[in-house]
Amino acid sequence: MVKKMKIEIPKLSLVVLIGASGTGKSTFLKKYFRDSEIVTSDDFHRWMVDHLTNRSASKAAFEAMCYAAEKRLAAGKLTVIDTPSMKEEERKQLISMAQRHHVILVGILFDFPLQKEKSRIKGEGFHYFHTFMSLEEMGQATVERIPLIVDRTEEEGPFDIIGDIHGCFQELSLLLKKLGYQIKQYGVGEETSFRVKHPEGRKVIFLGDLVDRGPDSLRVLQLVMDMVATGDARCVMGNHDDRLLRKLKGQKTQMKFGLEQTWEQLKDRSPAWMEKLKSFLEQLPHHYVLDRGRLVVAHAGLIEPFHGRHSRAVRSFALYGDPTGELDQYGFPIRRNWAGHYTGKAMVVYGHTPVEEPLFQNRTVNIDTGCVFGGYLTAFRYPEHSCISVSSLEDYADLGRPFFTKNDFHAYPPNMSRIYRKRKS
Repeated sequence: MVKKMKIEIPKLSLVVLIGASGTGKSTFLKKYFRDSEIVTSDDFHRWMVDHLTNRSASKAAFEAMCYAAEKRLAAGKLTVIDTPSMKEEERKQLISMAQRHHVILVGILFDFPLQKEKSRIKGEGFHYFHTFMSLEEMGQATVERIPLIVDRTEEEGPFDIIGDIHGCFQELSLLLKKLGYQIKQYGVGEETSFRVKHPEGRKVIFLGDLVDRGPDSLRVLQLVMDMVATGDARCVMGNHDDRLLRKLKGQKTQMKFGLEQTWEQLKDRSPAWMEKLKSFLEQLPHHYVLDRGRLVVAHAGLIEPFHGRHSRAVRSFALYGDPTGELDQYGFPIRRNWAGHYTGKAMVVYGHTPVEEPLFQNRTVNIDTGCVFGGYLTAFRYPEHSCISVSSLEDYADLGRPFFTKNDFHAYPPNMSRIYRKRKS
């Protein structure tokens, strides 16, 4: 009996179908994809062969196919490539194409025994790779188009977006109450749980950096995990959360920048609780696109070419911003002022870099107002575009320099957005 297979294809992805004639590719394509989504090397080859030798025609057809696919991906459209075979060099070109456009790469191989030359392509470089070994197996497969984890465009709000908490649980509680949320706490120790609701159905979005430097990262984590679990909040990954995740995975991690405090606070938690925490952190996305594309949230911000896309480059920008690789006089990374040159349609709300008051530039706002450093914990209300803050109850940590201003960032060179489109992940 042939086992059923469900193939999940992200709505924004590059899908590559590989297989010779007679393997059912055409049937599969017509069943699950629109003609406008399909780019095939055969179409180009039929035209090229009238003008070039067969070998030259094959190469030119592949290049023409890649050009057409590039245009679709640049426009943010799902693209399906149909090719009878794939040499290693061609595979590398397609992997590079997906990386340039920061999209998921899906491979589907029709590897039937009846082929004259059995394909031996490997799945390395593909995010997802599926293989059909028979027509019967292909016939039992289904395709489901899924949104990327960052795609929450159907959620319209209203939202309360909260900046870097860094273990400041008391201030978080005060801010939530000031925003109108009702907080109930149940149990003690590992049995502690929180129920946080807003009477008007508002939802919280946490901008990451839940932990480190502050006095109570443990309860902050518990509250955020509980709110996310009940659908009353969403949360994106911050660089401090990512460092904690690496530690939980047993990876080599420097115990500094407040991680040593968080680890000490977690020392009495059971292995089961720590595994639950690890699972929670693992599923955090690097950014979200919300409200039909009108709102983007990311820990350190995000330029428009990266909105709604996925790659290592997108993740790095969302968690760390755009450092130049140099340090300022205080030893902090110098970053480019991407927000100062932002011209995108979406409102981008972010944190990461402590500022004395919310910093508005174009259609962006930095709401990390340095609570853990004696500043404020701030929420940006959307769609109202207003800020609400509570003062820190104590200076828990020393920033080691004055709070940042937009003058602390380097200007972008001309055409930087075009350059980012060409970056490899």
